[in-house]
Amino acid sequence: MKDKRPAGVIGKEREIVHDNLVMLQTKLGYSNSEMAELLGVEKKYYERIKKNGGPLDYGRLCSLHYNCGVDLNYFVANNTDHDLLIDDKQKKPADDYHEMLEKLIAILRGMSDQQERVEELFYTYKRFGDYLKTVVKDDIPDPSSKSN
Repeated sequence: MKDKRPAGVIGKEREIVHDNLVMLQTKLGYSNSEMAELLGVEKKYYERIKKNGGPLDYGRLCSLHYNCGVDLNYFVANNTDHDLLIDDKQKKPADDYHEMLEKLIAILRGMSDQQERVEELFYTYKRFGDYLKTVVKDDIPDPSSKSN
Protein backbone atom coordinates (compact mmCIF):
# COMPACT_ATOMS: atom_id res chain seq x y z
CA MET A 1 0.00 0.00 0.00
CA LYS A 2 1.35 3.44 -0.95
CA ASP A 3 2.04 5.85 1.89
CA LYS A 4 -0.18 8.90 1.31
CA ARG A 5 1.64 11.20 3.71
CA PRO A 6 3.28 14.22 2.07
CA ALA A 7 7.02 13.77 1.63
CA GLY A 8 7.65 16.63 4.05
CA VAL A 9 5.85 14.79 6.86
CA ILE A 10 7.53 11.39 6.66
CA GLY A 11 10.24 11.17 9.30
CA LYS A 12 9.49 14.70 10.53
CA GLU A 13 6.69 13.85 12.95
CA ARG A 14 8.57 14.91 16.09
CA GLU A 15 9.59 18.22 14.53
CA ILE A 16 6.02 18.87 13.42
CA VAL A 17 4.59 18.13 16.86
CA HIS A 18 7.34 20.22 18.47
CA ASP A 19 6.69 23.25 16.24
CA ASN A 20 2.95 22.95 16.72
CA LEU A 21 3.30 22.54 20.49
CA VAL A 22 5.32 25.75 20.70
CA MET A 23 2.77 27.52 18.49
CA LEU A 24 -0.09 26.18 20.65
CA GLN A 25 1.57 27.38 23.86
CA THR A 26 2.05 30.84 22.36
CA LYS A 27 -1.51 30.96 21.05
CA LEU A 28 -2.96 29.93 24.42
CA GLY A 29 -0.61 32.25 26.33
CA TYR A 30 0.34 29.45 28.73
CA SER A 31 3.56 29.26 30.72
CA ASN A 32 5.73 26.14 30.69
CA SER A 33 4.26 25.21 34.08
CA GLU A 34 0.69 25.52 32.79
CA MET A 35 1.49 23.42 29.73
CA ALA A 36 3.16 20.80 31.92
CA GLU A 37 0.08 20.68 34.14
CA LEU A 38 -2.19 20.36 31.12
CA LEU A 39 -0.15 17.42 29.84
CA GLY A 40 0.19 15.84 33.27
CA VAL A 41 4.00 15.99 33.35
CA GLU A 42 6.64 17.73 35.40
CA LYS A 43 7.78 21.15 34.17
CA LYS A 44 11.30 19.85 33.43
CA TYR A 45 9.87 17.02 31.33
CA TYR A 46 7.68 19.47 29.39
CA GLU A 47 10.70 21.67 28.73
CA ARG A 48 12.54 18.61 27.44
CA ILE A 49 9.57 17.84 25.15
CA LYS A 50 9.72 21.41 23.80
CA LYS A 51 13.48 21.24 23.29
CA ASN A 52 13.67 17.75 21.75
CA GLY A 53 10.33 17.57 19.97
CA GLY A 54 8.69 14.76 21.87
CA PRO A 55 7.55 12.24 22.70
CA LEU A 56 3.88 12.91 23.27
CA ASP A 57 1.87 9.76 23.83
CA TYR A 58 -1.71 9.17 22.73
CA GLY A 59 -3.16 10.13 26.12
CA ARG A 60 -1.47 13.52 26.06
CA LEU A 61 -2.53 14.15 22.47
CA CYS A 62 -6.12 13.32 23.47
CA SER A 63 -5.77 15.69 26.42
CA LEU A 64 -4.76 18.51 24.07
CA HIS A 65 -7.69 17.69 21.82
CA TYR A 66 -10.35 17.55 24.53
CA ASN A 67 -9.01 20.19 26.92
CA CYS A 68 -7.84 22.80 24.41
CA GLY A 69 -9.74 21.95 21.25
CA VAL A 70 -6.58 21.08 19.32
CA ASP A 71 -7.30 19.71 15.85
CA LEU A 72 -5.05 16.67 15.60
CA ASN A 73 -5.29 16.73 11.80
CA TYR A 74 -3.21 19.89 11.95
CA PHE A 75 -1.24 19.25 15.15
CA VAL A 76 0.08 15.79 14.30
CA ALA A 77 -0.22 15.51 10.51
CA ASN A 78 0.49 19.16 9.63
CA ASN A 79 -2.66 19.16 7.48
CA THR A 80 -3.09 22.87 6.85
CA ASP A 81 -6.62 22.36 5.54
CA HIS A 82 -7.41 22.49 9.26
CA ASP A 83 -6.72 25.12 11.92
CA LEU A 84 -4.63 24.46 15.01
CA LEU A 85 -7.73 24.87 17.17
CA ILE A 86 -11.07 23.38 16.17
CA ASP A 87 -13.19 26.29 17.32
CA ASP A 88 -11.05 29.18 16.21
CA LYS A 89 -13.85 31.42 15.00
CA GLN A 90 -13.01 34.31 17.33
CA LYS A 91 -9.67 35.09 15.70
CA LYS A 92 -8.79 38.66 14.94
CA PRO A 93 -7.43 39.37 11.44
CA ALA A 94 -3.94 39.87 12.88
CA ASP A 95 -4.15 36.41 14.46
CA ASP A 96 -5.04 34.95 11.05
CA TYR A 97 -2.03 36.64 9.50
CA HIS A 98 0.38 35.36 12.14
CA GLU A 99 -1.10 31.90 12.04
CA MET A 100 -0.71 31.78 8.25
CA LEU A 101 2.96 32.71 8.57
CA GLU A 102 3.51 30.15 11.34
CA LYS A 103 1.86 27.46 9.22
CA LEU A 104 3.98 28.37 6.22
CA ILE A 105 7.19 28.24 8.25
CA ALA A 106 6.23 24.86 9.74
CA ILE A 107 5.41 23.47 6.30
CA LEU A 108 8.59 24.77 4.70
CA ARG A 109 10.72 23.28 7.46
CA GLY A 110 9.22 19.88 6.73
CA MET A 111 9.85 19.96 2.98
CA SER A 112 12.96 18.64 1.36
CA ASP A 113 11.72 18.80 -2.24
CA GLN A 114 12.42 22.20 -3.86
CA GLN A 115 9.47 21.99 -6.30
CA GLU A 116 7.08 21.13 -3.47
CA ARG A 117 8.42 24.10 -1.49
CA VAL A 118 7.89 26.48 -4.43
CA GLU A 119 4.33 25.23 -4.97
CA GLU A 120 3.52 25.74 -1.29
CA LEU A 121 4.93 29.26 -1.35
CA PHE A 122 2.82 30.20 -4.38
CA TYR A 123 -0.28 28.61 -2.85
CA THR A 124 0.27 30.51 0.41
CA TYR A 125 1.00 33.75 -1.45
CA LYS A 126 -2.33 33.47 -3.27
CA ARG A 127 -4.21 32.66 -0.03
CA PHE A 128 -2.55 35.61 1.69
CA GLY A 129 -3.58 37.90 -1.18
CA ASP A 130 -7.17 36.65 -0.93
CA TYR A 131 -7.03 37.17 2.83
CA LEU A 132 -5.80 40.76 2.43
CA LYS A 133 -8.62 41.50 -0.01
CA THR A 134 -11.21 40.50 2.59
CA VAL A 135 -9.54 42.28 5.52
CA VAL A 136 -8.75 45.61 3.94
CA LYS A 137 -11.41 45.89 1.24
CA ASP A 138 -13.47 48.35 3.30
CA ASP A 139 -10.41 50.40 4.29
CA ILE A 140 -9.00 50.98 0.81
CA PRO A 141 -11.08 52.87 -1.72
CA ASP A 142 -11.60 51.18 -5.06
CA PRO A 143 -9.47 53.15 -7.58
CA SER A 144 -11.91 52.36 -10.38
CA SER A 145 -14.67 54.27 -8.59
CA LYS A 146 -12.77 57.61 -8.54
CA SER A 147 -14.41 60.39 -10.50
CA ASN A 148 -12.29 62.80 -12.47
